[in-house]
Amino acid sequence: MIQNLSPREQLMLLIGGLCCLATLVYFALIQPYCSAIDQLDSKIASRSKQLQQVKQLQQDYLRIQSQIKSLQKQQTNAPDFALFAFVESQVSRIAGRENLTAMRPLAAINHDDISEESVEIKLENISLGQMMQLLQSFDSAPASLQVKSLQLKVRFDNPQQLDGSLHISAYSKG
Repeated sequence: MIQNLSPREQLMLLIGGLCCLATLVYFALIQPYCSAIDQLDSKIASRSKQLQQVKQLQQDYLRIQSQIKSLQKQQTNAPDFALFAFVESQVSRIAGRENLTAMRPLAAINHDDISEESVEIKLENISLGQMMQLLQSFDSAPASLQVKSLQLKVRFDNPQQLDGSLHISAYSKG
C-alpha cells in the first residue's frame, strides 16, 4: 500500500509519523519526568525550610533549658525570699516611701509545680531615672521576678515626673 504512494507522499507520511512519535515520546516520557523533577525540587526546598525551623526550635529549646536551670539555681540560693518586703525596701530605697501611694499583694496562683506570688504597686511623682533603677533592682533580685505590667503617665503639673503602676510577680517551686 505504501509502495503505491508517490515519493512525495511517502516523505510526508514519514514526517507525519516521526512527528507523532516525537509527540508521543514527549508526553509519555519527557514531560512526566520533568514534572517529577520539579515536584522533587519543591519538596527539597520545603524540607530544607522545615529543617531550618527545627534547628531554630532546637536553639530556642536549649536557650530556654539554660534559663530554667539558671532560675532553678537562683531559686535554691534564695529559698526564703519575701516578695512584698523586697519590693517595699527597693521602692523606699530608690523612689522614697512618700512616693509609694499603694502596695497591694495579690492572691498566689499555682501553675503545676510552680507558685506565682504577685504584688501591685502605685507610685507618684518619680523620675524616669528612678523608675529605671527600680526596674534594674527587680531584675537583679535574689529570686526570679517578672514585671508583668508597667503603666507610666507623665504628670500634668510637672512633665519631668511620672506616675506609675507596676504588677510584679515572683515564682517559686511548689
